[in-house]
Amino acid sequence: MDMNKKLFLYKDYFATTFFSLLIIFSRPLVGIYIFGFRIGELLVGLAFILYFYFLYKYKSFPPNYIYLFYSIFLISISFVISSFLNNEFIFSTYIFQTSSYIWTISFIFIGYSYKADNKNIAYYFSASLIILYIVNTIYYPGLFINFFTSYSDKFELAKASSILISIVFVNILNFYLIENKKFVNYFFIFSTSLFLPLLLFNSRGSFLSLVFFILMTSFYKRNMFLVSLKRTFAFIAIFSMVFIASTYNIFGELDFSKRSESQNIEISSVSSNLNKLIENKNTVDVFLSFYIYEGRIYSRDGTTDWRLDIWQDIIEDLNDKDQIYSGYGYSSILPIMVDPEAPGRLGEDGLNENVHNYIFTILARGGLIQLILFLYFHYKIFIIYRQKNKNSFVLVLIIPSMFNAFLDVAMESVQFPLMYYVLLGFMISTKRQFV
Repeated sequence: MDMNKKLFLYKDYFATTFFSLLIIFSRPLVGIYIFGFRIGELLVGLAFILYFYFLYKYKSFPPNYIYLFYSIFLISISFVISSFLNNEFIFSTYIFQTSSYIWTISFIFIGYSYKADNKNIAYYFSASLIILYIVNTIYYPGLFINFFTSYSDKFELAKASSILISIVFVNILNFYLIENKKFVNYFFIFSTSLFLPLLLFNSRGSFLSLVFFILMTSFYKRNMFLVSLKRTFAFIAIFSMVFIASTYNIFGELDFSKRSESQNIEISSVSSNLNKLIENKNTVDVFLSFYIYEGRIYSRDGTTDWRLDIWQDIIEDLNDKDQIYSGYGYSSILPIMVDPEAPGRLGEDGLNENVHNYIFTILARGGLIQLILFLYFHYKIFIIYRQKNKNSFVLVLIIPSMFNAFLDVAMESVQFPLMYYVLLGFMISTKRQFV
């Protein structure tokens, strides 16, 4: 075996091992320190280098990618302009932390460059997904808890958004890489029904995202249901039995009323008095827990109302300060998060800086112009995929992932955008027909 083949083989083993561990351990893995830096920080640094490397190499891509590279280039320019207008020192480490959602775009080219020679990686990832469920619901070995406590910045179970992207990542890769379609279809049914109760337990946003993924995938792969009535009944039976078993494992019963202690934390809602007004006087119409009062949107749900309050304050404050086009910049915590008139936004530990919405994060940091560029970037991804494959299956990845990101701190992390963009790049580079 020559040196190039050996190098490729080692890279393949490393990537398979890393993504398998990322699926299983999620946040604690990227928090491990190496030479004084966390793996997540090293990944963002790598993403920053790759961002400009691939911009430089744009001519090696097909001609129809040119507008995609224009949008990527303009996003980086919008970052520079926003930093300049806000008098920021661009090379501050904090700035790279708050702007990581920009540089992680470059992971798309890692996925684009991947050559799917080793089909077995999909089986490894499938096994990792099942292990993810086991360690989060049944048994987490103390050996790993001690390891992450000692060598990572934190130990925690996988967050709902990380679980969601792992499910999507594995099942879409199975569809592309595994020739045994019976395994692909049955694993899709088994894995999604297994994780639905867990996501319902942890996060309604992630739960709904998985529901969207199931419905959209089932639509594009509807032939697997239509080929045989017997197979359809088998799918329904497996889905129902696994869902019920998982529900009993997670909730202890079928009323879905159990909630984790972390979700029972009471969030101070600015609209508590308004809720009482509604209940006592019925002066405001309520639809799906939402209502409008004095020109603002509120919700009877405390968590939702907390987020709605922040999102609306971002728009109002940016307008008042004439920063709607350029954003607040990246060098400090968003001013609306430390507003003395709205205490508690930093959370009980005082460490929360996130607005829990991908769109409002972009708007707040980089302004409306940058937000439009991000939307255009995803639009070009969709067009490139559709032109190549003559279908819109890429939306099975984009819509559930973005819906989750609009309700959580997903794209501002490392593991979520890494898996999302790598898979997105692989999908636009690989032609796959539905049969």
